Amino acid sequence: MGRCALRQIMGKVDPGNDKDRKISHKFAQMYLRQDGVFVLKLVAKNSTDLVVADIIAALWDNYKSKRSSPRGVLRDDDV
Repeated sequence: MGRCALRQIMGKVDPGNDKDRKISHKFAQMYLRQDGVFVLKLVAKNSTDLVVADIIAALWDNYKSKRSSPRGVLRDDDV
């Protein structure tokens, strides 16, 4: 599962607009980072695409909720 596969799954999880696409790039590069992508690759090798999509959807929802937190836990500047 490379960047292309991650983008395809992200498109199914939350297609969004151009701003969300930029945020999804930051999500992959700064939130998941190499370790997260590696773990997702391992999960993808040993389970179904649906399981991986569910995991990514949960991570994406968590990321977006932290970004929109009123306390500003995670802002565009930070990530």
